[in-house]
Amino acid sequence: IPSSMNFIAIAFNLTHEDPTMREIFQNHDFRAAMSVAIDRQEIIDLIYVGQGEPYQLAPRPSSPFYNEQLAKQYTEFDLDLANQLLDEAGFAERDADGYRLGPDGERISFAVDVIPTLYPEQVDVIELVVGYWQDVGIDAQMNVIERTLFYERKESNAHDVGVWGGDGGLDVVLEPRWYFPYSNESIFGELWQYWYNGDPRGEEPIEPIQQQMDLYNELKATADPAAQADLMNEILQIAADNFWAMGITLPAPVYTIKRNNFMNTPATYPNAWLYPHPGPTNTFQYYIVG
Repeated sequence: IPSSMNFIAIAFNLTHEDPTMREIFQNHDFRAAMSVAIDRQEIIDLIYVGQGEPYQLAPRPSSPFYNEQLAKQYTEFDLDLANQLLDEAGFAERDADGYRLGPDGERISFAVDVIPTLYPEQVDVIELVVGYWQDVGIDAQMNVIERTLFYERKESNAHDVGVWGGDGGLDVVLEPRWYFPYSNESIFGELWQYWYNGDPRGEEPIEPIQQQMDLYNELKATADPAAQADLMNEILQIAADNFWAMGITLPAPVYTIKRNNFMNTPATYPNAWLYPHPGPTNTFQYYIVG
């Protein structure tokens, strides 16, 4: 059972060093427009051979923390709505090539960083995504880079948009990177996570982010599981209301092949970095017959 809740996480850099790009990326309607401009079902059919369903960065449906708003909002492909949202967000003006202009009067143009070696199919997905965004007048360009450079760029807050996997689908409390800027893997808000973790490079977050951080600190200081769950659900609802980053598709369950004489193995187990599989299944108790 995958612990991941998405094959693709797309994160606009909400703490971008360029104030114009920051203003654009922090615009909720801009992010919503970018999401509904994506034809997720086409991606699922073409790249993932029909396996999966349109899904945002949210706990998996089987998780007790499942939040339908967070999971399903802005997943329906709707070019008319995308164009409407972009117009209403203040990006109605276009240049001679049909690309939309930002608040500085310049073309809205940015790079989408993607690593070709970690999950090779992500390159194919992002090639489609930037095409969808160009169709609504946004000059997005895919930037295929090596993993070390990807990390250097995000850790120095030099990226425009970063692409990764959707961790935290089952291990929600322990891995909240996509729900608020929790660690340096929260690539939608690097300067905010620096602030949260006491790094001098940090910048004081906007109010909803600070509220999430306060709630998570309270969660860590709380021993009662029910109270912890209530606090985590509050964090997730703030994430739903603000839509910090976006996903593409929910990973379907995976399988493995086992010989008939290989015994004492579990029928299912979480496939997770934090688990870490298959170690906790007591592999030393597996045995072979004959």
